[in-house]
Amino acid sequence: MDCIETDAHGSSAGYWPPDRLDALARSLLSDERYDHSLRSADTAVDLCARYGLDAERGRVLGITHDVCKEFPRAEQERLAAGHWETLPPYMLTEGRFLHGPAAAVYLAKLGAVRDAELLDAITWHTTGRPDMGDLGLALYAADKLEPGRSSWRDGLRARLDAGEFDGPSGLRSLAAAVAALTMDYVASQGWPIAPGTLVLYNALTGEDLGSWPAR
Repeated sequence: MDCIETDAHGSSAGYWPPDRLDALARSLLSDERYDHSLRSADTAVDLCARYGLDAERGRVLGITHDVCKEFPRAEQERLAAGHWETLPPYMLTEGRFLHGPAAAVYLAKLGAVRDAELLDAITWHTTGRPDMGDLGLALYAADKLEPGRSSWRDGLRARLDAGEFDGPSGLRSLAAAVAALTMDYVASQGWPIAPGTLVLYNALTGEDLGSWPAR
């Protein structure tokens, strides 16, 4: 799979029109990964409506966040190494995290997404980080909670549907619950927990945990 790197003119909104971004994602992803992106986009739109955020920007994030997921690892590494931030080493060395920063660099170089807030959300959508904006939190939650993902998320989806996370602080509470559930699952599989996810959880809850599991 070749990665395109060329200048392109996006819309005045800081990104290409969603239908053009959809076509880009469709051209780069397998059916399974593309369907996940569509479901993530729909979930992000629902969360944006729930929390008073821009729904179109949420859709853009859902469509684009995984565009580099199926690039060869070497290409993901090359793209991520060109990120404008100084990223923590685990973001550049662990395969499960590379595609976020790689996608941000790819989309920025292409001109498909130029909005700094959106690029930040795409960069960190897998692990999260403590100073994420609301759109970043919405994408972080949508990516994990879209209805095609594993059934171990069903309880949290039901709590969301029941209104447990409504209100002014609902999005932060939801993101904290997603982080906790994700870390529980990762720990249960014997995988290392991304440091950024624990730091995100601490920032959202006011706790100061040094490790997980906490319960």
